[in-house]
Amino acid sequence: LDYPSGISQNDTLLSIGEYCYQVMDDKGCNDSQCFEINEGIYTAKPVHIICQGETTPLFISPSSGATFEWTPRLGLSCTTCPNPIADPGKSSIYTVTATLPSGQSASQNVSIIVLPSIICNLIPKQAEFELEPELVDFDFQNMDESDLKKIEEKITDKFLKKEVKVVPNPTEGQFELITNFDFERVEVFDFSGKKVEESPRAQINLSHLAKGVYFLKIRVGREVILKRVILI
Repeated sequence: LDYPSGISQNDTLLSIGEYCYQVMDDKGCNDSQCFEINEGIYTAKPVHIICQGETTPLFISPSSGATFEWTPRLGLSCTTCPNPIADPGKSSIYTVTATLPSGQSASQNVSIIVLPSIICNLIPKQAEFELEPELVDFDFQNMDESDLKKIEEKITDKFLKKEVKVVPNPTEGQFELITNFDFERVEVFDFSGKKVEESPRAQINLSHLAKGVYFLKIRVGREVILKRVILI
């Protein structure tokens, strides 16, 4: 673990500013993160990107010298520790409040973006770093659930090919796949990656399924293309 000049692993009260650390294992794999200390109040990384079924640690830095409270409780391994493990199940926003012994406190939101497993297979390992340009327009301290959905869609669309159109989309259930390639079949998966439908036709009816986001695995010619469809 590499610390900036003048900083050691035993420091718990850091001055105002930006700090970065780098972790490297014995195989040469490395990761790095940066955080800011503002007005003596602790700061957490504002956004995490994970795949369906994964968990992620939520770190607040420094991790001592204050009391911590995370809300909501759902999906967290603890609510008063500095580094709970989050298992939200779906994209969620958590709020952490750090309170100093003097009584001074501040809160920060931490967003977790949960991507469907079928899409995660298309995303590079360093997803969060690769996807940073997709997130610059979002204010993570003033987010709501609609913003989380917009981020999910923006990231998903980045990795979906354009050779097939889904019309209409969103849809109440009936839609058509339009492509110049030879269409063979389509498989439909829900957000968890479970196959819920299969059809050899380009005209699809999913009106019997619950409203939400589904993914289409479309075989056209020698290629398999993934598309997203929203049932309303």
